[in-house]
Amino acid sequence: MKGLAPLFLGIFGTFAFSWVGLTVLPNWQIGHLNPQSDEEGTDIYPQPQSGMFERGARVYAANGCIYCHSQQVRADYAADDIERGWGNRRSAPRDYIFERPVFLGKMRMGQDIANIGARAPAEQASPAPGGGAPPAASPSGGTSPAALSAPQGAAPVAASPAAKQSPSPSPATQAASPAPAAAASPVTSPGSSPPAGAPPPGPKTGLASPSPAAA
Repeated sequence: MKGLAPLFLGIFGTFAFSWVGLTVLPNWQIGHLNPQSDEEGTDIYPQPQSGMFERGARVYAANGCIYCHSQQVRADYAADDIERGWGNRRSAPRDYIFERPVFLGKMRMGQDIANIGARAPAEQASPAPGGGAPPAASPSGGTSPAALSAPQGAAPVAASPAAKQSPSPSPATQAASPAPAAAASPVTSPGSSPPAGAPPPGPKTGLASPSPAAA
């Protein structure tokens, strides 16, 4: 029983010294850092983060990106992060004063993404001013081939711009030009006389003559 007291005191002292050395002293040294500025007080660094940054940090944590990427540029004597272009200097404690929590990274399986917004800015992609290309005009000046080949019951296809611009024939022109089908083969009714100059109709063939018994 006499040896339990020194054992518990040793365990407590170990945890106490670890807590003081890893938590209290670092927080006392760098836990109250403020943004720095130049002599004129205009160039302030770092700036408070926006709401979009906070939403992105939550997505970053939810997807587990901390297990593959780091956000800490190492010194040139420890790694080649500066030569790779991941930063101009090593990371400092002041860089993280507005981040809660700080995603330093568990391991680095991919590239370091410290200050990735400045290293790889998003491209401003603007749409084409004219929108989509206009439909091609029909070469025949009439209805487009899509309207001719459309199945029954389908929506009607608008005519091409060339068909809208072509003038429609006037009623006088339609009356002056008879239909070619009527000029080629005139049709006569059974009770009317044949037209002038037409040959007399011949005897009908293919009909049976009446028998003497029937007469």
